[in-house]
Amino acid sequence: MPRDAHSRRVLGYAMGEQQSTDLVITALDMAATTRGGFPRGVVLHADRGTQFTSQKLADYMRAVHGTVSMGQAGVCWDNAMAESFWATLKTEYYYRRAFTTRDQVYTGVVTWIEDFYNRRRIHTSLGGKSPSNTNYTKRPGEQPHKQTVNNLHTGPVIRLSPPPPTGPI
Repeated sequence: MPRDAHSRRVLGYAMGEQQSTDLVITALDMAATTRGGFPRGVVLHADRGTQFTSQKLADYMRAVHGTVSMGQAGVCWDNAMAESFWATLKTEYYYRRAFTTRDQVYTGVVTWIEDFYNRRRIHTSLGGKSPSNTNYTKRPGEQPHKQTVNNLHTGPVIRLSPPPPTGPI
């Protein structure tokens, strides 16, 4: 589930019966389309699932001038942003409904993401704004943020890491 770490906006998604490299690439393609492409040097930080360790994904990342990064086994801290999103999706949407088909789940999750989460759900970390109502303004002389893709279980999350601090804090 590619997301922008600054705005919390979900940028891409793909769902299917099995977790696969093709789903990851579909979600990344959607995120690239949403963002107008990936910056050179984009990093896909993922867990150690086979969909993320495949040669196909490594080739894709090379083609977009990016790299794949894997965290250490058992270390959850680099996935906190993804954990938070999945908990929100489950608590605020999934567990409150009954579904009879996969299509109902897929359609419902897409609608929740696009119509509610991205456009109307407010975040205290965004000053009470929704992800779609948050604009990032660069400081004078600031370099473009490094874009990282982070994954937890079912899909990657794109996250814009803040640049390292310069000068006194």
